[in-house]
Amino acid sequence: MTEPTVDHQAALRDAYRDLLGQLLTEPMTVSAFASYMGVNRNKASAMLRDMPGVERVGGLVRVPVCMMSPRYHVEVGMLTAPAHRESARSRSG
Repeated sequence: MTEPTVDHQAALRDAYRDLLGQLLTEPMTVSAFASYMGVNRNKASAMLRDMPGVERVGGLVRVPVCMMSPRYHVEVGMLTAPAHRESARSRSG
C-alpha cells in the first residue's frame, strides 16, 4: 500500500473538519463549556460569542464538535485517552 500524498492528507483533514463542523455537541451550560476548554466563564462566553456555528438553546449552547477540546472528545467516547493517562487515573482514583 502506498503512503498518502500531502495533498491527499490535506483533503482527508479538510473532509474530517467539514464532517465534524456539521456535528454539534449536546446542549451544555456555559460553565460546562468553560470546564472543557480550561477557561473561566467570562472567557468562555466571549469564545462562544465569536465562534461560528454555535447554537443557543434557551440558556444552553450547542457547539460544533470540531471546536471542542480533546478532553471533550475523550469524555464522550469519540477518542481514546492514551494508555499512560488511563493507568495514572486508575492509580489515583
